Amino acid sequence: MKEYWKTYGCTIVSDGWTDTRNRLIINVMASSMYGSIFFKSVDTSSHVKKGEYICNILKDVILEVGPLNVVQVCMDNATNCVVAGEMIEKDWPSLFYTRCTCHCVDLLIEDIAKLAWIDNILQSTMKITVFITRKQNVLAMFRSFSEKELLKPSNTRFAYSFIVLSNFLDERVYGGLRRMMVSEQWGKWKGSRTKKAEEIVTIFFEARFWSNVKMIVTLCLPILKLLRLADREGMGLIYDLTQQMIKEINNMSLIEIDPMKLDEIKLCCRNRWSMLQSPLHLTGYVLHPIWTENGQEINNKMNTGWMTTIMRYASGNQVLQDALIDEFYAYRKQTCYMFRLPFAADLNRMKNLVMCWETFGTTTPNLMKLAIHVLSQGSSASPCERNWNTFSVIHTRRRNMLSPCHVEKLVYLHTNLQLLKWIKERGYTPLEITMEMVR
Repeated sequence: MKEYWKTYGCTIVSDGWTDTRNRLIINVMASSMYGSIFFKSVDTSSHVKKGEYICNILKDVILEVGPLNVVQVCMDNATNCVVAGEMIEKDWPSLFYTRCTCHCVDLLIEDIAKLAWIDNILQSTMKITVFITRKQNVLAMFRSFSEKELLKPSNTRFAYSFIVLSNFLDERVYGGLRRMMVSEQWGKWKGSRTKKAEEIVTIFFEARFWSNVKMIVTLCLPILKLLRLADREGMGLIYDLTQQMIKEINNMSLIEIDPMKLDEIKLCCRNRWSMLQSPLHLTGYVLHPIWTENGQEINNKMNTGWMTTIMRYASGNQVLQDALIDEFYAYRKQTCYMFRLPFAADLNRMKNLVMCWETFGTTTPNLMKLAIHVLSQGSSASPCERNWNTFSVIHTRRRNMLSPCHVEKLVYLHTNLQLLKWIKERGYTPLEITMEMVR
């Protein structure tokens, strides 16, 4: 795996978690298109989690991996993480700090959920859910009328509000709730005459409530699609996915949606995209072979991101910088023989971006190396998020006397042995977004 880093590069990802004894643990992993290796976890319960402290933790891992093998550092959007990322960029100008796409999209969904008209719908939905799921007799009554479970309140981080509303629109859930509330059993139940029960019945049979639920779900579908695909390893299509999301939301003005409400959603999307956008996203976009084939033009924003990337990648090497500019021109204008081959434009070959560049990019060796490094990277810190499941299995409420040092060793063995097992069974299978997933 470490040998592959020399060719494809890797991303240092980090995230924090609180264990059963309320100790804040920060773990660090090296993620590439072929998998993620666990490096270390640090018990930070006795330290102030300032940017400088987090930066020092990351520095140790970067030096162990090798700065030349690291393309970017990816963390969430907390202030101390942003400061740490900026310090890393200052120490190694060729490295990029990238905000976690999944976390940014989650913050976007939270921003939308805080809008007054959406918050009212979410609160009403929660009232119905809590009333039914917290009373055993009511829950049993609902199950007798519905083939699908009603989702219970949860602190799930990503897109929980959207999932709850989608669950309500499922015909099995909606039909079950409706049949229950008009049934003889409901009428005979003493609790149905309480103020709370009458309130949820009023909410449920209000036509405006359901029209707003459908509107929110429709508005959030493009955002959820971005979240689902961003959770995979792949940098090349994030910019396009975000543009698609904004375009789909803009096109919703053609259907019956209140323009003022739609404008509020658009503003939230623009604000979060401005926060997320990185030169690597723009570079990944312009190096995606499919866009060259479609004759896409590069606007000023894309060109600025591309120029920023090559200046930092070249690290003052003017010869390399000039070579990259010349080779990029040849790539965009298709003046090189390899790029003009008929099967170079085969959509099936373009599904795997890295393999496409390895096959047809040999006439532009410097650009090929940069393209492979960028397009091999992920855009989120999800490997760390998933790794907390291993922590929760090892450090349980019963087995809570393990020291952080022992937990770190056990997690290191478990995570990396699982990776070796996966490689042994399936080989080095790249994980990246393909065109089939997008379209």
